[in-house]
Amino acid sequence: MKNSNERKRRLMERGFTLVEMMVVVAVIGILGSVVGGKLIGNTEKARKAKAVMEIKEYETQAELYQLNYGKPITSLKDLYPEFLKDEPGPDPWGNEYVLTVESDGTVRVTSSGVTSEETEGKAGGQTADWGK
Repeated sequence: MKNSNERKRRLMERGFTLVEMMVVVAVIGILGSVVGGKLIGNTEKARKAKAVMEIKEYETQAELYQLNYGKPITSLKDLYPEFLKDEPGPDPWGNEYVLTVESDGTVRVTSSGVTSEETEGKAGGQTADWGK
């Protein structure tokens, strides 16, 4: 009798059963598909939001540059270190931001991943009448 009880105890202490492992894997799979689906869909939104934020910051600081120096800005790199804490880098897709100063002094910064409609009303403006 003692031998039989000892054998049962050893079998019980052995570890997880196959069914228990399958249930755990299934639960992890379901959670992963729900959470992963939501995260993957938001990656592009996050990139666009970051680019819009950076465009707004670069345009605002470029306007301040032009007001301080009384001349049009020639490159985003001119903003570092006086107007920006970090040197301007590429956009979230790895492309360089494009700086354009229009004839009326309006500063525009563009990115290949963000359309002008997405930045409209969020960035840009007129700083001075440089050409006249």
